[in-house]
Formats: sequence, C-alpha cells, structure tokens
Amino acid sequence: MKKFALIIFLAFGLVPIYAAVINSISANVGNYAITGYDIQKEKEFQAIGGAGKGDVNSAFKELVISYGLIYLADKSDKLKIREQEVDSYIVSFTNFTNANDPAAQFRTKLIGEYSQEYRLRMKKEQVIRMLLFYDQDFKAKVNQEIPEKEKRAFYQKNRQSLVDTPKVDLIVVGVVQPKNMSLDELSSFEGTLASIADQLKGSDDINSILKKKSLNVEPYSGRSGFKDVYELMRAGYPEEAMGIALKDSIPSSKGNITIKKGSAFFYPQPIPLRASGKPTYLIIKVIDRKNAVPMTFEKANYLIENRLKEEKIMAEVENYVAAKINKGELTVNIVDKNYEGALNELIRR
Repeated sequence: MKKFALIIFLAFGLVPIYAAVINSISANVGNYAITGYDIQKEKEFQAIGGAGKGDVNSAFKELVISYGLIYLADKSDKLKIREQEVDSYIVSFTNFTNANDPAAQFRTKLIGEYSQEYRLRMKKEQVIRMLLFYDQDFKAKVNQEIPEKEKRAFYQKNRQSLVDTPKVDLIVVGVVQPKNMSLDELSSFEGTLASIADQLKGSDDINSILKKKSLNVEPYSGRSGFKDVYELMRAGYPEEAMGIALKDSIPSSKGNITIKKGSAFFYPQPIPLRASGKPTYLIIKVIDRKNAVPMTFEKANYLIENRLKEEKIMAEVENYVAAKINKGELTVNIVDKNYEGALNELIRR
C-alpha cells in the first residue's frame, strides 16, 4: 500500500487487465488508498494468524482502522509513527540462531510473504500505545475495571482452553544415526547408548557420563531443568522428546516402554525428528513432569483479565476511529460499493 495508488502504464500506455483488477482502489482513507489486493492479502493474513474473522469485510474494516489511525497520527504533533522502531521489531522477530527452530523459520517465511501486513500491524500498535499515553479520555475508557461477573462468564465459556502448560524436567541425549555401519558396529553403537540409559537410572549427572563416551551428541543434549515444554522446544529440544516425556508409555520394537518420574531409557529405533529431518536416537530420563490440567478461575483470573482488557482496547480503538469519521476529522471514501455495509457497521457503533 502506498499513499495515493499510482497507475503505471507500459511503454504504449497499455495495462494488463489483471493488473487493473488487482490494483483497483476499493476505498480511500484520508490520503491512503486501499486496493482489492490489499484486502485479499489482509484476509489471508487474518486467516493464518487467527485474528479477525478472516473474511473480506473483516479485512476491509481492519485496513480502514489501521490506515485511519496512521492518517490521524500523520496529522498529530504527538502521535508520530517511528519507522525505525518497526524495522527493529521485525529484525528481532526474525533474528534467530537455532536453524532447527521451526517456529522461527515459520515467522521468517510469514513476514517475507506478508511484510506489508506486519508493518501495518506494528504501526497500528504504535499509535494505540501513544493514545494510551497522551489521550486521557481514551485511557480512562480502557482502564475501567472489568466486572467480576464478566470475567466469570468468560471463564465458563472458555474453560476447556484455559489449561496449565505442561512442564518437564528431563535429561535428553540425541545422537544422529551413523551412516555406513556394519551390523556389528551398529550393535556396539546401540549398546553404548543403552549403557548410558542404564547409568542414568542411578544418576542425573549426564555430563560426567557423556565425558566417558566417545559420541557426537546433538547440541540440546543435557538436562533441561523444570520448564514449560514450549519454552524448551523454542530452545531447541526436540518436540518428539517432549511428547514422549509426557506419556505414560510408548511402544517400541522391544515392547512397551513405561515412562514415569525417575525412569530412564534408550529408545531402540532412530526417530526422524521433524525439526532437523535427521533419524536420531534418543535417550531420555524424566526427572519430573506436570501434565496440562484445567485452570481454576482463581489461577486463570490474570489471563482472563488481560484478554478482556485487550478486547476492550480494540473495541475502544474502533470507537475512536468511528468517532473521527462521524465528526468529519477522517474521511473514508468508498469506491467499491460492496464495502459500504462493512463501513456502516463500523461507524454505527
């Protein structure tokens, strides 16, 4: 999206029909133009991110609000967009050192495909933060206390999704399956791994045990500490190891393996790990674990309050933009009449 969409002609003044359709202006918000392409990309972005309804009207409304806030910031002495802050955030969001981290790779790919939509979100959030600082009326509305009744109603409606994150404290040793081993060599290699698991049954000192073995172990090998499983996966621990550690038993070629606190075992087959794609032998000792359990209202109260406060902020942002449109301080000109209903829904709040 650029200020005032430009019509670009080819050498003989002819523009392909598809370009005219893609770049057709659907609406102008202040001095910003929203094209059909912008709406389609925002719709896709919402569907991937789980924000909004993921339909064209929801996408259009989001773009009107975002560009409305940016336009108002352009006209204000206090509400100023800081492009450098946006750039720094995107760099930090995609800067990762663990090449096997699937979440980081996904973020990088997503920002590459939806860079404009991400930048628009960041600018919108900047303006909202400034409104919360400078606009006393806006701040007062947002900071109203959320009634207990409203929080309990949210808890009852969403209690199935309000669960404690599983946590584990475990020792993991990963060794990529060696290539070109004879059967005797492979048997000896697997015997070494099994002996490490046996030693772990009586000790948690994995570093001392590994020092005595000549193995090329994966970087995550070691003790995790009692942590959230998602935190451990972000740190590079295999998600397969987390899944195994939370089970009561798993099947193997040598029969079921019982998993409980204090148990240590060598899984007798290499597992093709999703993050690396490498067939990897795993040795695991579960020192402690806490499976996901439903939260009580008291424990979920803080999360619920934050969620409802976030919803209140977004509702007040919509009210703020709608009020500016109704007062004539922000002009929205609909070109594609299909979006008149979505605009009316916004300004009649």
